[in-house]
Amino acid sequence: MAPAQEKFKNAIRKANSHCCELDLTSTLHWKSEIHMADQILRIIPADPQYVPAPADQQMALALFSSFVAKADRMNIITGDEIRFVDPGEDWQGVTCPVCGADLNDWIQEAINAAYENGFADLTITTPCCNSVGSLNDLIYEPTAGFASFILEAVNPINDLSDMQMQFLKGTMKCEIRKVWAKY
Repeated sequence: MAPAQEKFKNAIRKANSHCCELDLTSTLHWKSEIHMADQILRIIPADPQYVPAPADQQMALALFSSFVAKADRMNIITGDEIRFVDPGEDWQGVTCPVCGADLNDWIQEAINAAYENGFADLTITTPCCNSVGSLNDLIYEPTAGFASFILEAVNPINDLSDMQMQFLKGTMKCEIRKVWAKY
């Protein structure tokens, strides 16, 4: 792995280590239970600022739990700030959605700048073709995104089908993304 990619991954881990998790009993606890080699399935709204109503959150968690077999732990992660939901060790890179240029040398700087304001403003101008857009709309490989609300399953033994994703989309009342991560 290139030193720039390793530095970027470490910066993301540090930025994401300050969130809270909400479990099935709705009690907050600090995120500290992810261990090395965990596979994590996360479902996030496509809109980084969207947070489902509390009743919809619990319904989505119940539905998600029924879809994901034998996960070590299921969580709702929510907070006042948006966070970057990354693929962890599986990170391969990011490209421009307009011209397809590789943005790996630039992305760390852009994410660090957005982090300074709590990811409240994700607006960017790409260095490749000067297109204005959002950090959330770049093409991450594998999928990544920004979110204020996350459904999370730690070490599930299965993936979600397209139909299950549609059910979650309806329950959460928003477009959604699936982010697999390995830590």
